[in-house]
Amino acid sequence: MRKISIAALIIGFFFFAACSPGMDTPIKASSEEELENSIKSLSKNITQDEKKTLMEAMFFLAIKDEDIFSLLTPTDPDSYNKKMYGLWDGKTPNEIIKEANKERLDRKTKELDNIRGEIHELKLKKVMHDANKQELDSIIISNARFYHREGMLFNQPIIEFDIENLSSMSLARIFCHGVVSTPGRSVPWISEDFNHPISGGIEPGEKLHLTLAPNMFSEWGDKDAENRTDTILTVELVNIEGPDGEKVVPPFSNYDQKRLASLLENENTLLEEIEKLSV
Repeated sequence: MRKISIAALIIGFFFFAACSPGMDTPIKASSEEELENSIKSLSKNITQDEKKTLMEAMFFLAIKDEDIFSLLTPTDPDSYNKKMYGLWDGKTPNEIIKEANKERLDRKTKELDNIRGEIHELKLKKVMHDANKQELDSIIISNARFYHREGMLFNQPIIEFDIENLSSMSLARIFCHGVVSTPGRSVPWISEDFNHPISGGIEPGEKLHLTLAPNMFSEWGDKDAENRTDTILTVELVNIEGPDGEKVVPPFSNYDQKRLASLLENENTLLEEIEKLSV
């Protein structure tokens, strides 16, 4: 008997002319020959759009628990084909399409549940981040300066600024982002994070002047910035650590923001697909 693959039988739908509807005619698939003859007969009695819908449904059911490589090149074709015949034998095209749509709907619903779970976690993370970040607005950094102190062998970069704690909590460590720039220059000389433990902390209502000496071999030791006298230092407070050693602001990174936006788009797409499948 001539052997043909399941994929070839399904694709065969595209090569037969359509006549009148026959979507309620059962497919006979007790054997390879019977399936081939049934498909040829059926292809003459359904429209081209119906063929396309049915072919997609048959492909989906055939590979939902397999991969496309196994469908096209099964290791045991006879055994695999018999397994596939059982998916379609005695079922009408409408029944096959309905079964495929149910499987798709179940899969999309599970995907939606997973996405919504992650969306909930990220939204909660953002709410906590934004709520706690308001505390940072009550901590004022002013009079920031960047310069170099002359040393015996190398000049030491110096970060200097005032910090005033108008928040309701004690500060044990600060986490900042510093930018060293010059007027009229779009690209800064230095853009770097730094953190600093504060001996004795800064209690609510207190003000402290800090003079920090960052590693001269880090970005703060940039030689071009060292030779300039017109640099401007901007210091942004990004987080604080309390006496318990815990950061006050939970992290919510740029990646988290992009991930949340992507998941919200995927949620809308899945909702549209589920609505179509539910009709």
